Amino acid sequence: MKTAEYVVVGGGVMGMSTAYNLAKKGAKNVVLLEQKYIGYGSSGRNGSGIRQQYGRPERVVMGREAVKLWCGLTEELGHDCGFVQSGYAYALYDEDWIDRYKGFAAMHRSLDVPTQVISAQELKEIVPLFNTDGVIAATYCPTDGKADPFGTLCAYMIGGRRLGVEYMQYTQLLGAKLLPGGDWLLETNKGQITAANLIVTSGSWSCLIGDMVGEKIPVVPYVEEVMVTEPVEPGSINPLLNLKSPKYNDFWLTQTTVNGGVIFGWGHAQFATDDRPTYDMTTSQAYAQIDAWNLVRAFPSFANVNIVRHFSGFYDVTPDREPIISQIGSNRFFAGLGCSFMHGPIGGQALAELILDGKITCVSEEFCSIERFQHPVEIVAY
Repeated sequence: MKTAEYVVVGGGVMGMSTAYNLAKKGAKNVVLLEQKYIGYGSSGRNGSGIRQQYGRPERVVMGREAVKLWCGLTEELGHDCGFVQSGYAYALYDEDWIDRYKGFAAMHRSLDVPTQVISAQELKEIVPLFNTDGVIAATYCPTDGKADPFGTLCAYMIGGRRLGVEYMQYTQLLGAKLLPGGDWLLETNKGQITAANLIVTSGSWSCLIGDMVGEKIPVVPYVEEVMVTEPVEPGSINPLLNLKSPKYNDFWLTQTTVNGGVIFGWGHAQFATDDRPTYDMTTSQAYAQIDAWNLVRAFPSFANVNIVRHFSGFYDVTPDREPIISQIGSNRFFAGLGCSFMHGPIGGQALAELILDGKITCVSEEFCSIERFQHPVEIVAY
């Protein structure tokens, strides 16, 4: 029977960062399990954006600290993560939103995040090909950016292996129970593992692992479909652009740092319209038609650009849409989820701190604790 001190379940950026940071802080015998391949889930199926613009101060600080990490991650891990500070803009189409977003921007600046409210013309100067018809203003943060999801995951694996982390791909956790001595007995498709610490970083699947051990993890999966075009002229869309308009249904897009194509999809407005959470990642022709039309309306010059990839992935959504980085119950059972690709590096650092030091110092521990759901929570949308 295989034994481990720390078993991390989930090979997305949150799990990869957690395993790496555990080893970086001196932990030994760290094993990461991934049911498919590294990056199979949300971390390999996202839009690559990295932002500090949020509605809650605690999440803004989390984004700020994440960006600090991103700036040095390639050098630290020894492999290119593709991170560039190309900016992030929210185009605002409703006059009623302007004061709200001015307030957000002021709050961001008070926390050393340089978000500004700019005019439609100023946004046009940043993204000349963008059709700004109907845009009243925009928020823009120049220190936000984007990164290469698979490059980042590879970098964490390279860094983790250097520190002794073991990665077990195509290894599915089938069951878990607590032994009398306090260790965990894990059943996988490749045999049994005993572990002193069980750490769940499985995104939308985390609730299923919680069910295995009798602990409720309040997270559900919501599907978002994403499309990618063939390469376009370099510099066509430097920032990630989010269109805050019912007409566009929170449509977002940017130019990838990998092959120069445009990556685009719908945003969080979809949460309000889905009939139910689902693990079905089937793509739809109807979605493709709507999203392609959104792209051409926003960027008419892309009318004849070919779409070369269409895929779907999950948002791991908690009741207040914020992360969980927490010990759950009185046993050595921990969870880290809801951080998204962009905040996975700082989320993994925070979870490693909690496991090894008993407290979190890099972000707000209270903000990320699962204990907050003992009381009513609210969603603060950005």
